[in-house]
Amino acid sequence: MNVKAIETNAAIAMLIMLPICFSTGLFPLLSDLPAIVGNGSIAATPAPSSTPYTGVSVNTNRSIYLPGETAGIEVVLLNREGSPVTGACASLSITAPDNVTRHYSMHDGITEVGGGVYVASFDHTDLEGRYCVNVGAVIEGMMGLFDTYFLVQPEYDFDIIRTAESAIDPTAQDRFDVVVEIVSHTNASAVVIRECVPSVFTVFTDAGVTLEGDTTILTWQRDLLDGRTSVNYSYSVPMECPKLYELGAMEIGYDDRVFVEAGRWYVAVDPAPFNETPDTAVNDDSVNVIAKVNTSDDDRAVLDVRGTSTDWIESEWSDNGIPDESTIVSVTYYFEHEESTTSSVYLTVDWWNGETWTEVCNPDETTTETNSSCDLSDYIDTVSEANNVKLRYKWVAGGGSTWRYTYLDYECLEIVYTRLPAITTKTYNSSLIEKTVFLIAENITIRANVTDLDGA
Repeated sequence: MNVKAIETNAAIAMLIMLPICFSTGLFPLLSDLPAIVGNGSIAATPAPSSTPYTGVSVNTNRSIYLPGETAGIEVVLLNREGSPVTGACASLSITAPDNVTRHYSMHDGITEVGGGVYVASFDHTDLEGRYCVNVGAVIEGMMGLFDTYFLVQPEYDFDIIRTAESAIDPTAQDRFDVVVEIVSHTNASAVVIRECVPSVFTVFTDAGVTLEGDTTILTWQRDLLDGRTSVNYSYSVPMECPKLYELGAMEIGYDDRVFVEAGRWYVAVDPAPFNETPDTAVNDDSVNVIAKVNTSDDDRAVLDVRGTSTDWIESEWSDNGIPDESTIVSVTYYFEHEESTTSSVYLTVDWWNGETWTEVCNPDETTTETNSSCDLSDYIDTVSEANNVKLRYKWVAGGGSTWRYTYLDYECLEIVYTRLPAITTKTYNSSLIEKTVFLIAENITIRANVTDLDGA
């Protein structure tokens, strides 16, 4: 999702640690942020601290607003495998400078827009000062928190208009673009622009590039034309998920002063999984039941057993399109079911391993319609296995003459995988990097970027 932001969101104040954390990043603490007084520029960058990423991240569409403007808030939720969390229980609270807090929920103010992204709007920005944003979400039974803030000021020196993505899928795309427009509200005629990105990024840019610890610094020198200029770059990331990265904070040097962006832009690595209903589904009598199990609509496939009989529904996911070079991260079978009884019956899930049927899951029977899942990752761990999956939803009687029923309403298979992104050749034309209009006899700087045959 492309999102345009003016001076991106501010820093994290607090994160809560979950028992299992797959990646960590460097995040600024709210207590380390400089105070903003009057119309002065921010003169210090927040000090980072190591805090685990919990799957929750937040961006505001601007980090500084004029009084009365509406703040746009975007939340990204990922689970432990880096997959988007849909239908989450999320909450949002915003505390104004006068300590009045307003609360929002999925039933009041928060809207899910897809891909693990949730949005909200806040239009109570009449007071100048700092507004604290607190987001909480339950992910896989555990609470993750993310705190940030935005500012309301009557004046400020620069608009930093950043077009970037909040969530990226490196399995589908190898490079991600960032465009930053600078609008000056000062009398400056030239600026030096510094952008910070993680050193693990591979960056494609016309900027000067230096490495400082675990941070890559991109530096541009620009003249302002009608008070405006812009910079851009592209980046690729390591194939790790879930992961949270920071872009910024951007610094603008002008007239012996430095303006520092009031926040940073957060990018969550979010590979899109294979998540589909089966291609075919038949019961043990060879009756086609695909129409009954590919939609959650209470039109259900029925299995009945008594004595020591067994019934099953055999479903197949074929030609799933996972590239050969991929690594399988997880495979999960999801199904919606209900049983007439839990006495003297057994519900199992079997997998065809190419030679025999193997029992891979023994879910609980239930007399109320329930969404269940089976983790098949220990069994299906190669691309060839994941590309062609055959499962049996099996209903087994344990004795007695009474008919017992199970009802299967819906089933789907989710396969999370990573792969090296395809390299596409990029062509860069030589370009003027300072300005387009020059005085007679003035020096002109031209930079040309050239790629090899592999696109590097």
